[in-house]
Amino acid sequence: MSARSGAGVGSLGGECVDGGSWRSPGNGAEAIRFERAKCPGRALLLSAALLAAAAFTVFGAAAAAAAESAVQDHSRAAATKKKHKVLITYEGQIGQGTAPGHARFVAKRGIIDSGRVVINGRDTGPIVYTTLKFTGKKGTFRISEKIIKGGAHTWKLTSGTRTYRGWRGKGVESGAPDSTGHIKVVMHGTVTH
Repeated sequence: MSARSGAGVGSLGGECVDGGSWRSPGNGAEAIRFERAKCPGRALLLSAALLAAAAFTVFGAAAAAAAESAVQDHSRAAATKKKHKVLITYEGQIGQGTAPGHARFVAKRGIIDSGRVVINGRDTGPIVYTTLKFTGKKGTFRISEKIIKGGAHTWKLTSGTRTYRGWRGKGVESGAPDSTGHIKVVMHGTVTH
């Protein structure tokens, strides 16, 4: 087996042996220059390996930076959302059978608006589930009610458009329809936006 010694070329040392193998190639650009002169086939492999390592470092760092930026954006968005107390009153007529009911609403604190309400309910016996669509001057928002007969009346703001896009909220309410179907409900709670 013949070998060419790398002694005397820079401070790298090492050797190119038969078959293009390299022993103790050193590192970096100096090793590539030395291998081009002493062992050209191995120099090409070392160049490719260094390029792959550099690409991994650059793209890995870019991906990590993008992930960190996304986490920071989400944290900033969560930090800027604030909780506000609300008071919403609606009054009107509940629906009969499958027909929806209709009412007017006025919202103060947290939500400042007024307009129409469409009431759709489902009476399951001990619990009444109602979906309310509020349409005001600033947009629409939907509230789901859960009314336990003889117990708690709760509500949850689930979606909205325009000003109310992305808003969420929940609370309690009081009020029930009379024998003619007339209803007045007062809702207290909080919204986050």
